[in-house]
Amino acid sequence: MQKENKKVIQLLSVRDVTEMTGLSVFTIYSWVSQKKIPFVKIGSRTLFDSKDILAWIEAHKVQPEGPGI
Repeated sequence: MQKENKKVIQLLSVRDVTEMTGLSVFTIYSWVSQKKIPFVKIGSRTLFDSKDILAWIEAHKVQPEGPGI
């Protein structure tokens, strides 16, 4: 019997993303409308793939510069 490779996607709500990032609901919806943050639209719901959000956070990370680091 062959085991299927199933991709598990965890979808997050706007509230979940606000808790992860510390951003407000208003900011999240604003960035969705401006397409500044990756999102999934299912019917009228706005959801977020957890892997996309983690990658988006990593892509926006600013590394420190200068001596003493």
